[in-house]
Amino acid sequence: MRLYRERNGTWYADIWYGAHRKRKSLRTKSKQLANKRLFELAEEADWKDGRQVAKIPPDEFLDEYRSYCDRTRTPKTARANGCRLGILSTWLSEKGVQRLSDIDRIVVKDLQNYLWARGLNNATVNRYVSLLKSSLTWAVETGLLVQSPIIGIRQLPEARGEKRRVFTLPEMSALYLACQDVQYRAFIELLSLTGARMDELRLLEWRNVSLERREITLEKTKSHLARTIPLNDRGVVIISAFNHNPKRYVFGDSFPAWNPNVCGQRFTRMARRLGIEGSLHDFRSTFASRLLDKGVSPKTVQYLLGDKTARMVLEVYAQVVPDSARRAVEFL
Repeated sequence: MRLYRERNGTWYADIWYGAHRKRKSLRTKSKQLANKRLFELAEEADWKDGRQVAKIPPDEFLDEYRSYCDRTRTPKTARANGCRLGILSTWLSEKGVQRLSDIDRIVVKDLQNYLWARGLNNATVNRYVSLLKSSLTWAVETGLLVQSPIIGIRQLPEARGEKRRVFTLPEMSALYLACQDVQYRAFIELLSLTGARMDELRLLEWRNVSLERREITLEKTKSHLARTIPLNDRGVVIISAFNHNPKRYVFGDSFPAWNPNVCGQRFTRMARRLGIEGSLHDFRSTFASRLLDKGVSPKTVQYLLGDKTARMVLEVYAQVVPDSARRAVEFL
């Protein structure tokens, strides 16, 4: 069904019976009343594959949507969606929601309270609600629902996250010296020299390395857009040290050397032993902040980081490098 309004202000609905469409006047100029009458018509007309779609159990529907996500999403996104859909399905069953059409704004509010009680913040709660909204939108697209019953629900306000910290030169030197694995030390040093994300550098292949042109090309990026990053003298030396054994990955043979979770946790444990707070991702903010401190334009830093806008560079990654404020007032 499709809801639309004519020039005279009266709302109409297109109702499909098999391959035939019937235009029906809802006899009202109020959109709220039109939506209500549209749902009443849906109870009478909406059947699919022998099931009355308004009475499809939510757990059965969410299983179908999970299969759809497995086919159309990246493996990482599909796994995350699968976990959240499992929690949503269990909660809806425990709450006693028996039909897909029973999910409304009150149910969403109860869901938010349930997730808050579990200690989740607004950003995580918004992800669950967004997933539920997208699943109901898919139900409309596939003909399982006439209209999403929770359309128009706004996201909760999210607290602006703290900016990433910047490693000082002594901290970076201490981290390099504390790392006993030569390959892993080269990995974290290249992160600080390229500003690449952990997975972008972890999946770097030798065919995308050009020591003659002194550059690397990152193909498997977050934005799915390849970008080329030049290397300085130190970066060339680091990569040249591993260019003696033909293999697929720079940091690994036929497969990347580390699991992404293990790679990040390994660094966090090492940093905490040294009394340093931070993660591998903080090398990006260190890279960006030091370039901006040297006078490099935000647009250039945006390209090197692979961010969408230069504004994101300034708001998220750029920070005042230690001692730069003191040097700045000395110009007066």
